[in-house]
Amino acid sequence: MDRAVICWCFVFCGVSVFPMRESLADVLFDSGPSVGDSSLRPNDDLFSEEIQLQTKFPYFDRLFSSLFVNTNGAVSFLRGVRQFVPDPFPLNGTLRIVSPFWADVDIRRGGNVFYREVTATTDAPLLIRATAIIHNAFIKKRIRLFAATWAFVATWDNVTYYPGSHPNTTNTFQVVLVTNGRHSFAIFNYGKMMWSYRGKGQAGFNAGDGVRSYTIDGSRTPAVVNVSLTSNVGQPGRWVFRVDEAEVKAGGCNTKGSLVLSPVTGNILGGHEVVVWGPCFTNDDDVVCRFDDTDVPGRVENNLRATCVTPPLFSPRRTQFKLSMDGGESFTHHGLYYPVYRHEQSDVRSRFPTKWGNGRSAVIEWEPEMLHEDKDTERIHVDLLTFKELSNGTVQQQWYEIASNVPNNGEYEIETIPTHAKGIVGAVRITPALPPALEKWRYKYRTRAIWTDIHVLPTTNVLATLLSEDWDVLKTYTFSSLKSKVENLRDGVQNSLEDVQSVSHLWDKIQGLSDYSEPACLAWYYIDAREALPADLEPCPVTLQQALRDRGRFQADETCRRDRPSCGFHPGARHCVRSNDCSNSGAGQQCCYDSRGLLMNVIDSPGGGTLHKAHVNGCPESRTKRSKYISHAIHDIAPYHLCCKRPSAKSNICSETYFKRRPSNDGWGYVPPRPAITFGDPHVVTLDGLKYTFNGIGEYSLLESTNHTFTLQGRASQLAGRDGQVIMATAWTSLAMAGANTSRVQVSVDELTGIEVMVDDEIIDFEELGNVVPGIEGIEIELLVNKTTVLVSFDVERVFLEVRENSGVLNFMLYLPNNLKGHVTGLLGVWNDNPDDDLQSRDGNILDSEASLEDIHYKFGETWRTEEQFSLFTYGIGESHGSHQNASFRPIFELLQLDNETLQAEIEAVCGESVECRFDYTATGGNAALAAASQDIIVTYAEVVSDTKPVISCGFLSSPVNGMKDTVSSLAGTMVTFTCEEGYTLIGPKSTACQEDGYWSNDGDVSCIKDSANDPALFGTVAIGVGSALGAIWLVIIISVIVIKMGRHRKRVEVYKKRPEECASERENDC
Repeated sequence: MDRAVICWCFVFCGVSVFPMRESLADVLFDSGPSVGDSSLRPNDDLFSEEIQLQTKFPYFDRLFSSLFVNTNGAVSFLRGVRQFVPDPFPLNGTLRIVSPFWADVDIRRGGNVFYREVTATTDAPLLIRATAIIHNAFIKKRIRLFAATWAFVATWDNVTYYPGSHPNTTNTFQVVLVTNGRHSFAIFNYGKMMWSYRGKGQAGFNAGDGVRSYTIDGSRTPAVVNVSLTSNVGQPGRWVFRVDEAEVKAGGCNTKGSLVLSPVTGNILGGHEVVVWGPCFTNDDDVVCRFDDTDVPGRVENNLRATCVTPPLFSPRRTQFKLSMDGGESFTHHGLYYPVYRHEQSDVRSRFPTKWGNGRSAVIEWEPEMLHEDKDTERIHVDLLTFKELSNGTVQQQWYEIASNVPNNGEYEIETIPTHAKGIVGAVRITPALPPALEKWRYKYRTRAIWTDIHVLPTTNVLATLLSEDWDVLKTYTFSSLKSKVENLRDGVQNSLEDVQSVSHLWDKIQGLSDYSEPACLAWYYIDAREALPADLEPCPVTLQQALRDRGRFQADETCRRDRPSCGFHPGARHCVRSNDCSNSGAGQQCCYDSRGLLMNVIDSPGGGTLHKAHVNGCPESRTKRSKYISHAIHDIAPYHLCCKRPSAKSNICSETYFKRRPSNDGWGYVPPRPAITFGDPHVVTLDGLKYTFNGIGEYSLLESTNHTFTLQGRASQLAGRDGQVIMATAWTSLAMAGANTSRVQVSVDELTGIEVMVDDEIIDFEELGNVVPGIEGIEIELLVNKTTVLVSFDVERVFLEVRENSGVLNFMLYLPNNLKGHVTGLLGVWNDNPDDDLQSRDGNILDSEASLEDIHYKFGETWRTEEQFSLFTYGIGESHGSHQNASFRPIFELLQLDNETLQAEIEAVCGESVECRFDYTATGGNAALAAASQDIIVTYAEVVSDTKPVISCGFLSSPVNGMKDTVSSLAGTMVTFTCEEGYTLIGPKSTACQEDGYWSNDGDVSCIKDSANDPALFGTVAIGVGSALGAIWLVIIISVIVIKMGRHRKRVEVYKKRPEECASERENDC
């Protein structure tokens, strides 16, 4: 452009000139005609024509299909930029700009501006190089998996400043835009940088909204040219940024306290190497990683990252991670880590998993390269970590050596678990072998480790643990039982008993047993029976349909799902669910259903669900302390193996012990949840079933519980039509929710991902965490595989929300538990089974349920607009509660008629007779996808209403001893008929019916009595009684003798409470 004054003197023009460096880092990508670049013609302050891109480029949470290359050191979207003196970021208007060096460039007399678009077919090596640069700058899992599929390279080669008369004072710089269609990055590369025009050169990014931007330090000062000497990724002259989110994120390190962990999830057993990225490290740093209250040493890898190995983490919640770089004196950076356990994903597998429990050898297998770090690991250690739970709920851990310095060939045969190993369950760990000087670190979590799944220890180890820990209880039980039984038997039986009470004689007999499972089972049973069964659990849903809908209280049991071929421990079951949350006693509920969708009971079928004394996900100390999975394995899985899996097939000990202490719930008293929905151009169906439409712009209270246990708010925004212009229609674009003492959860429409979830202001990275977010206390969040549906469960509140995104609109269905009935208000109505009072304003006025749309809008809907101090929403940079409000918006209150025959035909095909679907299609100017989504959710809602209707159950009805019943159903209208086995006569009613009041019609005792003609003599009866008593006594004696025998070895067991390395010197004699 023309200047009024031409400044020839550097002083007057404000140009800072710097000497050129003698050597430059090789950071620039090739450019020029030789690589197929296009170029701008010589000019001052011009830009290229609009360049149409072969893929859309994500920038500041928007997608762009074209861009402009500007002479003055920038790439822009929406429009070209002629401005030669940059204003400081952030800037308003349409100035969406990426500027490696925005300044007054003049190429009329020299220098070039080159540019080209790159794909895999035109320059695959360049994309590979760009991918490597990005991997080095960012460590998140999804970035590590990133592979560039497109790039745009713009290079300002040897360019000078206005008026272009300084050919020996030039700058060379470059921007490389990179994307895979979802994630996008900008790489700034700098060669020689010799001038800064008037000290105004600016490097960074601007979103064009006057709020969001990113500026590299030194911009708009003479020091801006130092970008060629500095870096955010450890390579002078290179700067890397991620640009696809709401904020630009720089690669490299920082001193601000933020950090990133990768991977951010790992096995609760520990041994996972975690990369820590964020702080600026030096080789002198003494790194310590703190996981909750456990410190482990770390290791500096380079100036951008350090590593540490996770310890065992059994807390039911997310783990607080802190980082120290001064040996633990201070912890300056912090983050979150998510411990998880999935037994099917164990790194070490057993070729014969059934052999774990019987003490015989088992072969374990693994991939040898999983232990490779800096170099190949040739030899390994194999160790056993055992667990038992103390009375206060704390899990006690104990290490035992299995093998040392064996080849890392991917296979090892464990001939036996150490007989002195004490615990109920355990897992085998494999680690790289350490040099002798470092053996002290073997159990200090300094090296990578891989694990088997958590399995029940051999029966002899479990029995030893049970008896040694609860000897006083078992001794009291054993001998008092013997005394009472002996006194009731004849002298001959007593004499026989006395003959075999020699400890050595009995021990010889016991040594010959092939299986200790029954004694171990009985030991567990007697100990467990000291405590009453938990009585604070939710009843099971009566039908499978109810269980699948009641996600606020129950979720699928991963061991038995209807989408998998078999149910393992639950023969005959089609699907099982588990309670989401632990009860106050720390327990959980499991419910299983057969192919007919009926609730199963272990008395009728061993495939029924059972009570869990310890919830599988653990329980916080504020209730009853339970550790994640470990407590469940100790209290519920181990006794199942002892009593039901390991004894001989002829034994009925399972039903007499385990199923008595872990019974099924029969669903009596269960009340299903109540659904409500909002969808489309917002239509609402309240909890009581009232339908209405409300079109506001702003944030509203959808539901408030009067006891303050749950709140749900919605943000409604104006929609765009087919041509992109805003229309007189609105929809929900964001939802925010929270329980009484939970984190805040926000679900929002996102242009790039479709749907975005935030927890307490932090965006959930599903690509890093997986589809199910672990460890958020009291909340379950799952992103379905379609990536457009999010499920949110509040465990304590028992509330469930299903949110679907379609065409930039959120449709959702809310499920509330019965305890909130009569205690809610808001746009979703007053839940009291009376739809006529659902249109109740915030001040308590009730609008007629047949009121006009206009009255509903102003006299009801607008009264539920939220106030800023009560907002649950997270606001981005420059946003506030007020920026989302428009109380003056007046929507369409009458459905418009379509005069376009084509659209009329389409609405008939899409909507049929659905009023809401037709309304949405018309109001949005023919958005068929949005209208079809409304139609789909209407159909789904009808199915949900049917599935969640109350079903009357009369509870479990047992069969008579020596008899049977003809059905296992306990639903209203069911007739049950009893019959007896041959030789027995039925006493009592022959049948009974489940009535509508939830009670059986005949509740008298039903029994099967042996026919008198076949009744044995009294002697036979006595013989049977004596035989039964002797059988019971024999099992008791076995336990007693094993205890006595073990008492002789107590010193040996006690010694092994030490770690193996502490006991090494005495192992041969004392250990």
